[in-house]
Amino acid sequence: HLRSLYVPNNVEAVKICRETTGADLDITELDKEIESLQSTLTKLKTQRKALRRCRDGARSLLAPVRKLPPEVLESVFDAVFPSSHSDFALDIRIDTVRTWTLDLSQVCSVWREIVRARPLLW
Repeated sequence: HLRSLYVPNNVEAVKICRETTGADLDITELDKEIESLQSTLTKLKTQRKALRRCRDGARSLLAPVRKLPPEVLESVFDAVFPSSHSDFALDIRIDTVRTWTLDLSQVCSVWREIVRARPLLW
């Protein structure tokens, strides 16, 4: 009937009005249910994020690199960068060392302190 010139009579019009009113009420109830489920989903995602953060923190405590003394890490960092006295080091120092230094200093607070304490690295 929607694609024709059909016009409902009075009885059909009353029936259609009741159906649309019922549909409006159902839609309102469904909207409330959807809103409630979205709220629940948001809460669950927040809880999942917190649990992942907690889990990742706990796993990081078990990372083998934590067992390395700072002196060993300092030696490794020094070995990564060319000696400050070589000609090669003078050519690349500004471009690459600062990038590497920034990357290393963003790994964790321990690495950041090691980088800060080693002027050779910056």
